Amino acid sequence: MRVNSPKPLWWACLALAAVVFASSAHSAPPYAGRTVHDVLQELRGRGVSFIYSTAVIPSDLKVTSEPSQTSALRLAAEVLAQHGLELLRVAPGSYAVVRNHRGAAPVVQSTPAAVPEQSIDEIVVSTSRYALTTEIAATHNLIAQQDLSMLPQLGEETLRAIHRLPGAASNGLSGLAAIRGGEPNETLILLDGMQLFEPFHLKHFFSPVSLLDSRIVADMDVYSGGFGAQYGTRISAAIDAHSIRPEAPHYYELGASLFHTNALTAQRFAGGDGQWLLSARRSNLDEIIHILESDFGEPQYFDVFTRLDYELSPSTQVSAAYLGSRDRISAHRRSRSESAVAEYRNNYGWATLDHQWSSTASARVIASFTDVTNNRRGHIDQAAALIGDVDDERTFHIAGLQVDGAFETADLAHRWGLSARQLSAMYDYSSNVRIEEGYPYPQSPARAIERAVSLSPDGQEYAAYWSTRAQLGRALTVDVGVRWDDENYTRANSETQLAPRLGAVYVLSPHQRFRISWGRFFQAQSINEAQIESDTNVFFPAQRADQFIVSYETDLAVGAQVRIEVYRKNYTRLRPRWENLFDPVVLAPELKPDRVLVDPERARAEGIELLVSKRTGAPWTWWFAYTWSQAKDVIDGREVARSWDQRHAISAGVHWTNDRWDITLADTYHSGWPTTPVRIVGFGDDASVEVGERNSVRFDDANSVDLRINRRVPVTLGEVDLFLEVANLFNERNPCCMSISATRTEGQLQINQQVDHWLGIVPSIGFLWRY
Repeated sequence: MRVNSPKPLWWACLALAAVVFASSAHSAPPYAGRTVHDVLQELRGRGVSFIYSTAVIPSDLKVTSEPSQTSALRLAAEVLAQHGLELLRVAPGSYAVVRNHRGAAPVVQSTPAAVPEQSIDEIVVSTSRYALTTEIAATHNLIAQQDLSMLPQLGEETLRAIHRLPGAASNGLSGLAAIRGGEPNETLILLDGMQLFEPFHLKHFFSPVSLLDSRIVADMDVYSGGFGAQYGTRISAAIDAHSIRPEAPHYYELGASLFHTNALTAQRFAGGDGQWLLSARRSNLDEIIHILESDFGEPQYFDVFTRLDYELSPSTQVSAAYLGSRDRISAHRRSRSESAVAEYRNNYGWATLDHQWSSTASARVIASFTDVTNNRRGHIDQAAALIGDVDDERTFHIAGLQVDGAFETADLAHRWGLSARQLSAMYDYSSNVRIEEGYPYPQSPARAIERAVSLSPDGQEYAAYWSTRAQLGRALTVDVGVRWDDENYTRANSETQLAPRLGAVYVLSPHQRFRISWGRFFQAQSINEAQIESDTNVFFPAQRADQFIVSYETDLAVGAQVRIEVYRKNYTRLRPRWENLFDPVVLAPELKPDRVLVDPERARAEGIELLVSKRTGAPWTWWFAYTWSQAKDVIDGREVARSWDQRHAISAGVHWTNDRWDITLADTYHSGWPTTPVRIVGFGDDASVEVGERNSVRFDDANSVDLRINRRVPVTLGEVDLFLEVANLFNERNPCCMSISATRTEGQLQINQQVDHWLGIVPSIGFLWRY
């Protein structure tokens, strides 16, 4: 019997969206005569944070004349200029209000700069309302576009910057890492509030590149755990990315490297009230394949991002955005007689309405549509051993509407949201494989497996959340929230999850902070995640993870910061997954004989992370991170290491800069990942190959040193960056997998075991012109 989900939530979302839209027709009251503090707090609701003290902006300081600017930053700069003040950018989206000591016309400094000695107190002292926006999440990192352009990143992949954070487990090739013991698919990815499903190129080939081109990303909020109730559907991590909005009336970029060719342009119109942006990127991987000596064959892909913004009034902004991609890859592994052809198409479109009701209340409405198609065909022909084919076609569509709001009172800050989605998918899958007797081991029997599955699930998803943040005294801030989710596309029942969240930060001193968070997180099997290749045509219940995190931070006198975190995640209701015991680097993994079912009863991930970093003050900045962790499944009452479990991990780097050069040297190390042993048992004709306990031994440790050198060259029109980047500078042989077979020679059974490795040294050169 099918239980219908609460369709009134659709009507609630539509009604709230209509209210916000109707309210957007009313302009905000004039700014002249209002206090500067009140104006800055109103502009803060438009995505910009201002840091200042009452010594700089007294509570009775007023706007003397009506500003002419309409964008948040320019309006704030004009208001502050009336009183000899200016804005100094201290982080993406955050600006300190400082006195204009130079006597020149006040401006917005668009790039981080050294803070004048006399302005230190003005920056570190913030208002009580700013304290309500203090980051509660214990595990939060902000990665700005400046960081992305500075860090070495194989293939210029944006998300690879996250691999250098504590708790990330990466093979060095995939775009997405496993965070704190979770599976890679446990990470939520948002762009300007829009959830992106499968936002990767070459998805069945380790997804090495995401659709988040580093040139369109202004910054990313990265949560490795303990995130608030506004983030749902994933249980390990959340990446909240924001696209760039150049302040200049006209902006252009053109770049090329061994990996990509890219272009970007942005223009303002309607007196600065509107802006359009267009970015396009094409892969050059088909040209670099020969350098990598890879079996990837001929991968081709491109992506495009466009956005249109318009400010209807000082309190209302609308935008429309599109992100799309097309892929085609013809891959061959001649050494193992494997081939595959795949085509992918991703389309994401969304429209956003932001409205500021008052200086303490705001709302956002997002209407979205997702259309993704994946087609894959594979063939294996190992004479006298294995022959098989796979044909996999799947597509899914998601139409969504979400409404988010925020409002504040004297000592409380509230956030709430509702969302509804209509989902549908189509699966058409077939495969057949015949494994001959004696393969891969002499005692192996002959097997023939055929699968044919067609599936067309459809249904709805609903979600709602509420969180309240309270400042209890001068030192303690707490955040209490709850999230409700419901899915009904299983056609069997409607499953509801209720997820409470709790976080707190205690300021021990101006330089010391203590954070603690606990939360329950659920991850339903998405409509595009049916495991039909494993002959499974049902959707499993939502997985659950209870997380507990304790964090301590302190600022050192030398300008460095130390952060220590302890975390634990307890997983229950895990759905089964399939893995290849020895070799995950195959084109059709479901056809291989080492494919096994992993069906844990529960799992546990825990660790201790240390991060020491100095990210301010030229010319040198650096970081050092160490993580001790373990991630284990419990299967039949026994603990088994997860395949990405790494006991020790280190990430370190140093960056030097001046007005023309940026040089970064970074290193990542982790202890060996688990694998499965094989051995010979018995003697003579009775000897056979025995597969040992899964993941009971480990590969050798892995290490990679990466280098990036960037030279800025002024030209007549703008500036050109020339860069050299080398991944795995010392060509370390980092193990990835094994190929195993057994043969009899003169009556003696022998095991042939060969360890394969991830990519060796990978150089890249390129340029980026900006104007």
